[in-house]
Amino acid sequence: MRPSAQKRIVVCGLWMGLALMGCGEAARAQESAKHAMTFDDLISMRRVAEAELSPDGKWVVYTVATPDMEANRNATNLWMAPVAGGDSIQLTRTGKDSSPKWSPDGKTIAFLSARSGDSQVYLLSMDGGEAHPLTKLSTGADIVKWSPDGKTIAFTSSVYPE
Repeated sequence: MRPSAQKRIVVCGLWMGLALMGCGEAARAQESAKHAMTFDDLISMRRVAEAELSPDGKWVVYTVATPDMEANRNATNLWMAPVAGGDSIQLTRTGKDSSPKWSPDGKTIAFLSARSGDSQVYLLSMDGGEAHPLTKLSTGADIVKWSPDGKTIAFTSSVYPE
C-alpha cells in the first residue's frame, strides 16, 4: 500500500473512533434522561389531529391541541404545513379552533371556533388576513362541510322545539 493511502486509512480510522466516542457520550446522556412514561408526561403532550389535505395536494391543515393545565383544557389552534416538507405555519392563536375544511378551490379554510363563546363557523382566506365569523347562532354550529362547487357551506346546529 502507498503511504498516502495508509495515511487516509489512519485519518479515517481516527475520525471514526472520535465519532463513535461522541455517539457513546450522546447515548449515555440520553440514557440518563430516559424514564418510564408517566401520567404527567402523557397529559403534557401536544396532540395533532384533524389533518386535511388541500385540493391541490400541496398543503395540509391540521389542529394542534396544547394542554393548558391551569384552565384544565386543551388550547387548540390551526396549523398548516407544506406536504413536500418544510416549516409549519400557525394559522390561529385563540386556543378555541377546530375542524378545518378546505374550500374546493383551496382559497379558504372553514373551521369551527368557540372564540366568541358558542362554537361558530369561521372563514380564513389563504390570501391573508384574520378569520371572520360566518355564523352567529345562539345554539352554535358543528360539523362543517363545503358544497362541491364551493358556493355554500353546510353545518349542523342544535334545535330546541320549546
